Formats: sequence, C-alpha cells, structure tokens
Amino acid sequence: MNIELSKALAAQLRPATHVPADARYVFDAFGSLVVAGQILNCKDLNEAMATTSGSESWFSEESDFFRFDANGELHSIALKVPGRNATLPLTSFTQQDGFFSLHLTGKQNFIVEPQSCRFFDAAHRNLYAFSPDRMSPDTLAYRLTPSLSILINHACLLSGWVLHHPLENLASHFDEPRDVVTPDAETYATFFKFLDLFSDNQCDDLDQDIEAVTRNLIAGIDQEDLLKVKGSLRQSILRAELKKLFDHYLQDQLFSK
Repeated sequence: MNIELSKALAAQLRPATHVPADARYVFDAFGSLVVAGQILNCKDLNEAMATTSGSESWFSEESDFFRFDANGELHSIALKVPGRNATLPLTSFTQQDGFFSLHLTGKQNFIVEPQSCRFFDAAHRNLYAFSPDRMSPDTLAYRLTPSLSILINHACLLSGWVLHHPLENLASHFDEPRDVVTPDAETYATFFKFLDLFSDNQCDDLDQDIEAVTRNLIAGIDQEDLLKVKGSLRQSILRAELKKLFDHYLQDQLFSK
C-alpha cells in the first residue's frame, strides 16, 4: 500500500519483518518530540541524519523526520509534538493488526509538514497529533512500534499519529531509560495540566504574552502536584522544565524589581 507522506511523494507501507524498539516521548517545554527507530541508539538527531536520507527541515520550512537507510528501509522517526490543543475530530480509529514499516524507493530529501494540533487524552493514555483537515471517518491506525501508530485517511494521506502510553515512554533524551514506576491517573492529570496551561491556545488568549502564560503555569502546578507524579524520572523532568521556563521568562523580572 502506498501512502502519501508529503506532496507528490509516496512511501510503501507494508508489514514489518520484526517488532521494532519502542518509541520515546522526549519532553521539552520548548518543543517535544516523539522518536522511534535506530535514532534511539544515537547521541542526537544529527548523528541519525548523517547516514540516512529522507525528510528534513529546510530553511524556514519545518518538517517531521522520516529517515531511510541506503536500502530504503525506515531507519528513524522524529515527530514534532504540536503546541496547539484541539479536540480530536474522531472518537475512535480502526487499529490494523500487526506491525508495519515504511519503504522509500530512491534516495531523496523532502519535507513532511508537522501535524498542527495535539490532544493529550489522559483518560485513555494516548497522545494524538493530527491535522483536522486531513481526518476522515474511515481513518486507519497502523502500528510502527508497540506504542506508536500513524494515522492514514481514506485518500492514503498521513493525517496524524498517536503515541500510546506517552508517560510510560517519557524521557528527556533519545537514549535515556524510561521510568520503572507505572504512572497513575494523578500523574497523567498533572501532565495534562502542563500541556493545557502552556500551549498556543493560552498564548492566543493572553495576546501572545508568553511571560503571563508562564506565570499561570508556575502558579497552576504547585509542589503538591509535583509530589503526586509517580516516578522519580518523571518528577525530575517536570521540575526541570518548569525551572527552565521560569529562568527563561521570569527570572529577569524577579531581579529587576
């Protein structure tokens, strides 16, 4: 089956010959990524790109990363998590049986436009990224790793992706181990609050005043919330991102008073 990753560029979606390593949710206040494939064994994105071809950002045009090896087999994926929250247009997707991979014919570079919206479904433990104009009632989900599926619409267009159990796969770097403690509902609720308060939507509501958005976030997630987060790694990541935002946007204000 051929699917359109980018304008006039198709890749073959076919059953995987082996079950790949699982994905990571690399959490960063300034831009999170979902990564999968051999990139998990690399020290950074540049190392993965040096020996592969495929999609990449170009000047002012951002791109998700679908990288392929010399044989056209899928090597690595790095997907940008959008900053805008939106309600998922569909209530469910038909998940196809088994695991799948992508194959690209010919060595070429191209752009895969990142998805425009996100939906952090804390109740069902899914993180969705999607483009509303590409979603259709018969959208299908194809699993690339145990936790990462891509969404393909009726026209065989890439219309989004879903990371199942995002907090179970949380990390601060590609090759960092995951937390061994299973997150509970309160942990998911705290991360939902972070993504709700620190978003493009809040920037719009506050006239692009990122300092006000950050103040609301710092006020909205207190010490009690942080202590409810299960797993020392998850706690340390969340604390670090809150401190990063405070230092970047609010520290100068504090010392100028």
